Amino acid sequence: MAIDGATVGDVLDDAVSRFGDRFAAGLRTAQIWVNGEPADRSSAIATSDEIAVIPPVSGGAVATRSAADTVAAVLIMALVATLVVGNLVESTANEAFAVAVVGVTVAWLWDIRDAYRARGGYVRIIPAMLAAAAAANGAYRWGTSGLAGGLAVGIGILLVWAVLDTQQRSIDAVAISALAGVTAGLGAGALVLVRLRNPAEAGVFLAVAGAAAGAAWLAQRSQAPTGGVDPNLAGLMAGIAAAALGGYLADTIDVLNAVIAGALAGGGFIAGRTIGAAVRLGDILHTVRGPGLLTAFDGPVTAAAVFWVALLLVT
Repeated sequence: MAIDGATVGDVLDDAVSRFGDRFAAGLRTAQIWVNGEPADRSSAIATSDEIAVIPPVSGGAVATRSAADTVAAVLIMALVATLVVGNLVESTANEAFAVAVVGVTVAWLWDIRDAYRARGGYVRIIPAMLAAAAAANGAYRWGTSGLAGGLAVGIGILLVWAVLDTQQRSIDAVAISALAGVTAGLGAGALVLVRLRNPAEAGVFLAVAGAAAGAAWLAQRSQAPTGGVDPNLAGLMAGIAAAALGGYLADTIDVLNAVIAGALAGGGFIAGRTIGAAVRLGDILHTVRGPGLLTAFDGPVTAAAVFWVALLLVT
């Protein structure tokens, strides 16, 4: 079908007006190609160009999806290894863990930015990165008050940036940047505070987050058209089991406290997946994997803040 337009986005918008909501829903997870090459909504096109909309389940997308899965798996394992190694160093070397947390958070924010742009949005992610770094460093230097102060500084940076950058003044851009920055700042700062409290508690959280993310991923991949295990429930149950095991193995953590904190963190994990789905897809679709390489970190970033608060309440 021939549709006029100067950019890919123009053509897709015209197609949505013709084919309706079902077509629009499919676009949220589809890959866009122009003349056999990956493209996005801002890509300019000529009259003779051919645009292909390839759903994740179609045969033409299998090879591309497989390659992306491989890259994502390697990147995720590298980032997780960075956190684990940072937590295993001497308890006095908290700065190593703080640096690892900031690095992983910045990588996640960059992935969020790419996913948001892939569906036609525009957002400056650097202010959110600065907010996350300020919150994590504040937590490392001055504890809870440092986290609050760093987060306040980060929000100030976000607002000033929105005033100075004319492309960042839309409500959508400011909202996404603020949401990403506050979420990342709370998660990074809270995880640093957990490490400062007790390296074993940080280890339990990493086990909870890893188990929850892995279980949710497996449940998502195994979903059949007629239904299957809910990824959120799978992640919650796996996180609680990992917390119980971690509390049993760690001498400095009470098993019951670990289970309670793990269960509450599971709720934060679900909330984080909700935030990730909203930004990456523009909708809450937990049974569909959103675009991006680091979707596995959507849940743990929010869960870290909840886990820290839970530890304060139960210990």
